Amino acid sequence: MARILVVEDDDRLRELLERQLTRLGHEVFAVPDVEAAPDRGRAMELAVVHLGVPGGGWERLGVPVVGISGGPRPVPYPPGIVDLLRKPYTLAELGDVIGRHTR
Repeated sequence: MARILVVEDDDRLRELLERQLTRLGHEVFAVPDVEAAPDRGRAMELAVVHLGVPGGGWERLGVPVVGISGGPRPVPYPPGIVDLLRKPYTLAELGDVIGRHTR
């Protein structure tokens, strides 16, 4: 499957997302913020980023980014975001979004 970078500042949500993606068969590298992933994004096929992560910076990751947000749907998506997953989401919804943006 795909190599996916997860950027989520909430420890519990980061661990949950890592488990969900692993369950879907992906290789996952999870960090609390973009700064904790220097050059790591470039080794991944996709990043899944909580849009509320302090410091932002997902456009520097160098890979397509699926944003996760519990807030209102921004139209258009913020720069660098290829898709948006709204909280709460199901495992099937996560799998569908990831599948649209990976090989």
